[in-house]
Amino acid sequence: MGQVLQLLRVAATALFAIARPQATEPSVSDHESSAFPAQDYVGNVPGIEHPEDTPSSFHLQTISDGADTTRHELGPSERHPPTSADDLWISQEESALQLMSDCPEKCARLWEISQLLSGRFNSFGDLADLSKSISAIEHASRLAPDDHPNKPRYLLKLSDLLYIRSQILRDADDWRKSIIVKWETMAFIPDDNPRKPDHLDRIGVAFYRFFDRFGDFGDIDQSITALETAVRLTPSGHPDRPGYMNNLALSFKIRYERRGDLSDLEKSIVAFEDALRPVADGDPDKPDYLTNLGTALARRFDHLGDFSDIQRSIEVKLSAVQLTPDDHPMKPIYQHNLGNSFMIRFQRLGDIADIDQAILMIQNAAQLAPDDSPNKPIFLNSLGNSYSRRFRRVGDRADIDLSVVHSSHAARLIPNDHPEKPSYLSSFGTSLVNRFQHFGDLSDIDQSITLGQTAVEMTPESHPGKHVYLNCLGISLSCRFERFGDINDINGAIAAFMAAIRLTPERHPAKPQYLSNLGVSFQNRFCRLDAQVDIDQAISTLQQAVDLTPDHHPGHLGNLGNSLFRRFQRFDSPGDLDRSITASKMALQRIPDDHPEKPAYLNNFGTALSYRFERTDAATTDIDESITAIEHSLRLTPHGHPDKPGRQHNLAHSFFCRFKRLDDRSALDNAVSLWAMASNSPLGAASIRFDVSLRWIQCAQSAHHPSLLDAFKASLHLLPQLAWLGLPIKERHRELLRAGNVARDAAAAAIEDGKYETAVEWLEQGRCIVWAQIFQLRTPVDELRAMQPELAARLTQVSNDLERASTRNLPSSPALISPSLEAEAQRHRQLTLEWEEIVREIRALPGFEHFLLPKSISELSQAACSGPVVFLNASASRDRCDALVLRQDDIHKLDVLHVPLAPFTYVDALKLQNWMELFSKLGHVVRDNLDRASGFVFLEGTPDDKFERILSQLWFRVVKPVLTALGMVVPASGELPRIFWCPTGPFTFLPIHAAGHYSDTHLGPKVFDYAISSYTPTLSALIPPGKGAVQGNPGLLVVAQQSAMGNIPLPGASEELSRITARVKAVGGFPISSLEESGATVTNVLERMKELSWVHFACHGVQDAGSPTDSGLLLADGRLKLSDIIKLSRPHKGLAFLSACQTATGAAQLPEEAVHIAAGMLLAGYGGVIATMWSIMDRDAPDVADHVYAYLCRDQTEAADYRDAARALHHAVQNLRERKGRKSYLTWVPFIHVGL
Repeated sequence: MGQVLQLLRVAATALFAIARPQATEPSVSDHESSAFPAQDYVGNVPGIEHPEDTPSSFHLQTISDGADTTRHELGPSERHPPTSADDLWISQEESALQLMSDCPEKCARLWEISQLLSGRFNSFGDLADLSKSISAIEHASRLAPDDHPNKPRYLLKLSDLLYIRSQILRDADDWRKSIIVKWETMAFIPDDNPRKPDHLDRIGVAFYRFFDRFGDFGDIDQSITALETAVRLTPSGHPDRPGYMNNLALSFKIRYERRGDLSDLEKSIVAFEDALRPVADGDPDKPDYLTNLGTALARRFDHLGDFSDIQRSIEVKLSAVQLTPDDHPMKPIYQHNLGNSFMIRFQRLGDIADIDQAILMIQNAAQLAPDDSPNKPIFLNSLGNSYSRRFRRVGDRADIDLSVVHSSHAARLIPNDHPEKPSYLSSFGTSLVNRFQHFGDLSDIDQSITLGQTAVEMTPESHPGKHVYLNCLGISLSCRFERFGDINDINGAIAAFMAAIRLTPERHPAKPQYLSNLGVSFQNRFCRLDAQVDIDQAISTLQQAVDLTPDHHPGHLGNLGNSLFRRFQRFDSPGDLDRSITASKMALQRIPDDHPEKPAYLNNFGTALSYRFERTDAATTDIDESITAIEHSLRLTPHGHPDKPGRQHNLAHSFFCRFKRLDDRSALDNAVSLWAMASNSPLGAASIRFDVSLRWIQCAQSAHHPSLLDAFKASLHLLPQLAWLGLPIKERHRELLRAGNVARDAAAAAIEDGKYETAVEWLEQGRCIVWAQIFQLRTPVDELRAMQPELAARLTQVSNDLERASTRNLPSSPALISPSLEAEAQRHRQLTLEWEEIVREIRALPGFEHFLLPKSISELSQAACSGPVVFLNASASRDRCDALVLRQDDIHKLDVLHVPLAPFTYVDALKLQNWMELFSKLGHVVRDNLDRASGFVFLEGTPDDKFERILSQLWFRVVKPVLTALGMVVPASGELPRIFWCPTGPFTFLPIHAAGHYSDTHLGPKVFDYAISSYTPTLSALIPPGKGAVQGNPGLLVVAQQSAMGNIPLPGASEELSRITARVKAVGGFPISSLEESGATVTNVLERMKELSWVHFACHGVQDAGSPTDSGLLLADGRLKLSDIIKLSRPHKGLAFLSACQTATGAAQLPEEAVHIAAGMLLAGYGGVIATMWSIMDRDAPDVADHVYAYLCRDQTEAADYRDAARALHHAVQNLRERKGRKSYLTWVPFIHVGL
């Protein structure tokens, strides 16, 4: 059930929101940002001065000598160049003043000095003169008592000088001080002074500008006080009174926009009307007053929805346009503002004629304004908004492209240091979001997020528009999460929305929308992480949004209904379903029939009805109404819309519900057809299509429909897209959690259908997805290079860059991601797209059609060249276990042998896994604490009898049937053959290599009597290297770390190093190098691993259950993590001996991904690995290592071969077992071999 995030757009001159109805869908999360609400430009009406419009050349204004405080400029006769005589006089005056006591004469002399200095500054622009002039007049102001007749003159002079310096230096402190001084001066000017209202008006305007810039409500309150006083002191009929009323109205309006108090807006409209009342049509200011009134009426329409307000807004703005000559410089502004009101009416009524008229008006304004006009960016921004709105209604690609073009142009015209730059960046970013949502270009969403981050970073916390930019950024992050599933994006979105809400005043009209957006994001994170706190928070937040909108905004209602539906799905609360249906129905009733989001509302309502029909005894009218609603929704959904697969799925679910209740076979066929279309569609997020395929599988199984294998095929095809290469590795693993048992279930279904080779291909395709992706990036391209050297070079370069990018670190806290990490993530995704495009080019070449596609059974046959490979498959949905054996006959032809393991079931395998998990934590009574586990847990218990039972069940019910099928009916004599186990699911954690009958009463056969066991995570890992494979430098690196911070010492590590050194040094041509204690740092070890073909670790090891790729080996300066190991790309095979604990334990939640250190060593390029399934004893490790190397180095005339490691470990463990006793299971069973 998708949801729509409402976007609040900003313009350069004002901040306000137009709410757009939001759509919600049960099956698909659908974050859609709104089109841009209209923004009005307010003209420079009398008294409203904009600092950015102040000319760069200043002419000082002074106060006349008279008490009337009339202002005038210095005349030319008063200006003279600085002379030495001036400097001497000023110096003499300053010296004399230092000797004078405070007196009226001193004030007068300070005034004279200030006048001279300010005059010189006015003529020659020396800033030092201005600053000295300010100091002199400031001194005079302090000295003059309140009853001094010239005190007002000094203060007004000081105010003027401070203002001028503030404009030169862009110093807000000087600007504020200037206004405060002038405000204080008003106390000394009687109310009957005819110039006092003018000063009060200027003061009010200045405070207005302070508030607009810095957002301090004290400033706007002062503005209103000053302007109300100016109006009160000005009699009716005075020519300046309309201007004062207009400015007062503007102050009330901006306070409404920031605080949301409707009474302020009402006062603003009354003041605008009072300003207009005495003004004749020929008055040049009348169009300004009309357009401002029209803007206020549009705001009230947005707040209350009274249609008469928007009608009147258009009427008064149209009058402003008609009263203005075509060549008047304000004409474009009035046209622009009129266009915005047309746009607002279009949003409410949906009449295409209105949006066409809006575009025409704003386009005229933009064409008339030159590029250097300060209004040009405003017009272009609004034009981009209007095109975006028409696109959302009509769907013409040209409109959204024009929206991006104009928004981009507007952002470029604004200088980087302009205070409104963030506003334009945010608007440009939102145009890109709108285009991304419909056409999916990754560069659009990445650029949108970069722009949003820049806007937020450029804006201080105190800025009144910051909450808008945070909201826009949150929507961009949410949209990208919807498409690609990076958890950092939804965490960042939540952080952005929460910050926006925190910065938004309580009664601000945008607050409900921000709450709705936050609620949607909580719900989407719940769908990903399944944390109940998120869905509860979503519902409570969305309920607040609904409660804050008296008319029950359909978008907020729809989002609330969606979250209630999600909670019902997860926790099966009927009350939530009923509330969901009620909210969805109310939302549907409030959305116009021709609204572009109508399909989503229909879909939501129909889906909720289908679930009520399914879960209750509801009448068939529910399912009929459900099907009708969703079919209508699909008819209204444009071709190519990313929501189409989700809506197809919802309709399929309704048809399937009908089939189950009424046994309507045609409904079943309709459902299957829709699921097939949705699963195989190229549209929408892969996660959505994968979920659809799972539902198809589930229903095909329950209905015994022949499409089951097709459903599995579609699901497996989507796995690499689900764990997209453009995501960080940890995120890919997280995505694969939802894959569950799909590969194993698919193989079981293929086995049941007798398609054993298909089952093998599917098991290989569905395992180690992430490792396979990295292997793909390291694929040799010799054949391609011979045909297309440039293409091969491009692939190699991009593959190398992509592999480095994909292993980047992720932030651990759910906060806004930093710009540097965002840039890395964007590069990662762009490299992925580039790599995918190169691969498509390669597959278009003759002979390369299957390049990097999943291997066929014939290609996989090479994996069995060293011995039979046994897939042990455990299917949860079929509750069955099977073995599939790959073997080569005498002529190297592959044979796939199916060995049923019935009556051994999936549940049986799971029970054994649970017992093994317990036993891996036991050991208190059978061994001491000197093990090589980091943070190992010891529990009391005697596991022998239960361990024997596990090994016995594995022998009789799993291993023996396989060996029998292979003809191994009696223990082998002579050299034992090899067998490779590829376990899946619960089998992954079971000691298959130790299976046997160990009872005291009847000591029976064991698997190691028949064959030497190795494990492999995939068949591909067993395919021998090609003829041209690089062998690398022969030699062994031994890493011995006896002590690691926070862990018990391992004296056996040093002994192990000594014994290995003694064994290996006897072999010629096989050098040995060692790193131990302080020298065994992570960096040193990684560098040496690149140089030598073999490596041996004797240290502590740890399997990190919470973050498997952080599992690692503890060295001198920290952990050598799995995520570090897989970055290595060694082409020369060799052996990795991991004499540490838990190096092949793996992650219980990702059994098919082999997320452990041993698999990481294979990925790094080692051909074979000796590893441990759980903790090993420090006192045993040197013996095992000694015996392994004794076997490997038995022929001192030849270099050791890593392919003998499995046989060497077999003999070493046999020696340990004989020395410790066969029942010391926890000492010898953990040692395993992986690979060739």
